[in-house]
Amino acid sequence: MLFTLTLPINVAPPQHAWPLRILYTFTIYTALKLATWLAKANGNWVSGLNYATMWVGMNPSDFLQSRNAKIDYRSGAGFLLAGTCLTMALSSLQDDIFRALLLFISMLFLMHFGLLDLNARFWQKMGRDVKPIMNAPWKARSLSEFWGRRWNMAFRDSAYLLLFKPMVKKYGASTAAFSVFCFSGLIHEIIMSVPAGGGYGGPLAYFIVQFLGLYLQKSHSFFNSAWVSWVFILLPLPMLFH
Repeated sequence: MLFTLTLPINVAPPQHAWPLRILYTFTIYTALKLATWLAKANGNWVSGLNYATMWVGMNPSDFLQSRNAKIDYRSGAGFLLAGTCLTMALSSLQDDIFRALLLFISMLFLMHFGLLDLNARFWQKMGRDVKPIMNAPWKARSLSEFWGRRWNMAFRDSAYLLLFKPMVKKYGASTAAFSVFCFSGLIHEIIMSVPAGGGYGGPLAYFIVQFLGLYLQKSHSFFNSAWVSWVFILLPLPMLFH
């Protein structure tokens, strides 16, 4: 089998798993930050320093452009509050699996939909043409929309700039898209499977499934619906979060 999935009663990872995961995530994130800035290096060193250290996104072109827009902090603040409440509720739960699921949701609310959204609003207030990295993913009607315009735009922007754009001219859109999904799978192997010491192949398989779903939606109208998209996204999640 490509991967092994187990659901033990005690879902806590090895003690070294979280420090390693944080280290690997920070290293990969820093490398992508540097690569995207160098690929579009046309700003001064102050902008470069702000982009590298104080803005979570990975689209230098947007960060260097000016923008005047109405700033709405309500969404980020609301998710931050919801994530805090979910985290506080963890101590009252007994089931390990449910605790792990709730912890995952609370982390998404706190970080991706909360703090990182407020980070984008701050830079919008400073006049930068930036966008939150999460763009209401629950509104996605297709896999292409979910992965290309709504979920984790920081990774999407870096992958598009560094991998998809150079490859599409030479190898075509399908090969370029497959490479991006494989790249995402390999990154998740490094930040999830390696620290956990198991589940190898699961994250890569998950993103290959996403590419296959994307291919089916573009090739056959039967698969091109929102409910099919969410089946592809949610059903194989145990492969990713092993």
